Amino acid sequence: MALQSFSLHPPSEEARQTIESIMVENVSMKLLPTHCINAAGELEGFMLNVPDDAKGAILPTNRSMFHGTSLFEVNSARSSVFNEDIMRLQQTANTKEAMQQLMQKITAQARGHEANFRCMPDSLDIMSSVKTDGCVMEGCISRTTGRRNVDFGSWQPELPYSIGLYQAFCRGYQKDTRVHKLFIGISGGLNKCSDEFYNMLLDVGNEFTCKEIAQSEEAWWLRKACQRARARLAVLTAEHFDLKVTTVQDLFAFDQEVKMGVPVTDTIEYDIKEGPNRTVEFYSACIDTTSIQNGILTRMHPSEGLWIFRGSAKSSAKVTSFGSLFGSKNVCGVFPTRSPCYKRNQGSPACVNGLDSDLVVRYNPGQHLADDEADQPRKNERVAPDGFVYQCFDERFMSKLSDMQWDRNCGVTELVPIVVGLG
Repeated sequence: MALQSFSLHPPSEEARQTIESIMVENVSMKLLPTHCINAAGELEGFMLNVPDDAKGAILPTNRSMFHGTSLFEVNSARSSVFNEDIMRLQQTANTKEAMQQLMQKITAQARGHEANFRCMPDSLDIMSSVKTDGCVMEGCISRTTGRRNVDFGSWQPELPYSIGLYQAFCRGYQKDTRVHKLFIGISGGLNKCSDEFYNMLLDVGNEFTCKEIAQSEEAWWLRKACQRARARLAVLTAEHFDLKVTTVQDLFAFDQEVKMGVPVTDTIEYDIKEGPNRTVEFYSACIDTTSIQNGILTRMHPSEGLWIFRGSAKSSAKVTSFGSLFGSKNVCGVFPTRSPCYKRNQGSPACVNGLDSDLVVRYNPGQHLADDEADQPRKNERVAPDGFVYQCFDERFMSKLSDMQWDRNCGVTELVPIVVGLG
């Protein structure tokens, strides 16, 4: 049964056919206000609940599994009302060039060193031999059981969907003052390894149950590795723009000297995890509201930035506290994580063209144009994906979120882009 009470519009014919192919016995689905057939031709914006003993092939996985968005606060000096780092970045003429250089650097470092399942730890104890100073061979047991996130190989984070510097005036729940803050936002994951996960389930999905897939080493490691990749990129971005973020040592890295940023908020857009009553839950461009720790990041059009939907107030002295869990799975328990991109007849009729602003830098400027158009010099960089639009979060949409148990009194923090790089 597909629950449409939270949807703003009925599914298109293509979406309806996709839903019918997924909906088998004992499977339920919640359609969100953002459900659509996206630019990749896939159904997104729903939560699927399946029996844990069902065959794994029923899960509608894609090539972006466990991708998400992470937000990192920049530690800036505040000698006045305005953030000094933000003022410096806005006065710098080559910010777009610097972002282009950063994306080229990430691509060059990752080429040939992308993460794959060969980097995943083996759950068995491994016997190996080492040479001592006296050239005597000694046996050594490498114990990996219980260390599901430890890398067994070195890898570099790949170019994500987007890298952005964002500003916002933030006010916490306990302080009635607004603080001008600078954030680094990273959206994406490990493209090559997510592609391997997708292909693996295509090949052997029917050999395992949904519960086995949700508990698998591959899913566990990939979910964490995608988060760590975003955290590593935050450090690289901060160094490139001469900024400071809170860092820690990546204890799971194969290379022990790797540093990663500490996210303020982290939102996984595509996830598989165990649910109540012997079920498995599949999240597509949405998140479980009963498990969030500090607000929900929602990706808007790159020119519009990121929105943080604040949750229920929690005890914290930090002004960047965006609230914790809310809602109930018995009523809704899910929340959208993006403004989807779709053709006009494949999603909500409330949409915007979503033209690039001067703040957006595309790694491949012609990637959304036809081949003949891409070869021509473009005088106007403010182009939209050919024939596609972005959903508009209007009043009707916000009212529907209230029906989904989000308290509008908690508010929304809008992160305004300074510069955004699109991979």
